[in-house]
Amino acid sequence: MTGFVTGIVTGLCASGVFAFLCLFIKRVILPWAQNLFYDAASLSGDWQVYYSTDSSSHSAGTLSLKHFGRRLDGKARLWRNRAGEEVDRKMMFCGSFRAGQVLASYEDEHLKGYVVGVVLLKLMGKDKFVGKSVYCHPSQDTVEAYDLCLRR
Repeated sequence: MTGFVTGIVTGLCASGVFAFLCLFIKRVILPWAQNLFYDAASLSGDWQVYYSTDSSSHSAGTLSLKHFGRRLDGKARLWRNRAGEEVDRKMMFCGSFRAGQVLASYEDEHLKGYVVGVVLLKLMGKDKFVGKSVYCHPSQDTVEAYDLCLRR
């Protein structure tokens, strides 16, 4: 009977170690290897956020990106909304970068105003992204899409 219990405990321990190793490889080793062989521009750093692709538009905030392999993480600080009114919003940003495109989601850091959305951006050169932001407008209960531009 003790051999049976020992076998079960050993099997559970081995399964736990295997699960931990799989998670470690997926979360640490694979992104590290992708970053090692990644040969495109690094997107890490600070980007200015614009609600228009027009080069004369005013910045609405900043986005600090961390780029590792295909993964993008960042935090945005917005000081102007689309209507031009002053705001103070902090947003969390996460997504991926593939084939010159960013697909990411964002949400209000403190869920103040329940702003949640997605962006699809195309890299234009090494210092400009152009695309669309889609989000659910909390006060109007509608889904809206707007132009979005990021520049270094």
